[in-house]
Amino acid sequence: MQVEIDEYRDYDKAAGALRDAAKHLAKSKADGADVLMRSLEARTELVEQFVAARTRLAEGKVADAMAQCETMIGEFILIFGYFWLFWLFWLSYPYWQLD
Repeated sequence: MQVEIDEYRDYDKAAGALRDAAKHLAKSKADGADVLMRSLEARTELVEQFVAARTRLAEGKVADAMAQCETMIGEFILIFGYFWLFWLFWLSYPYWQLD
């Protein structure tokens, strides 16, 4: 997948590779497969959203493409914000009081 994106800029192929990986992972019974599946699904959705935004831009639907990009950025900020809240809580927790 990364080769398609880095070298060829082919996000459609990258999304297909992610879908294939998810299909094969679904057959796996390994520990942690469910976590990997959620990660693959999130990455696939992100790549597909980017492809949709790029397609809208190519069609001349600039406002739709901008709205799609703003949605993607908003989702990133939401996830990143939750990460930082968790990190700050973890750092500020008074571990020295645990006995």
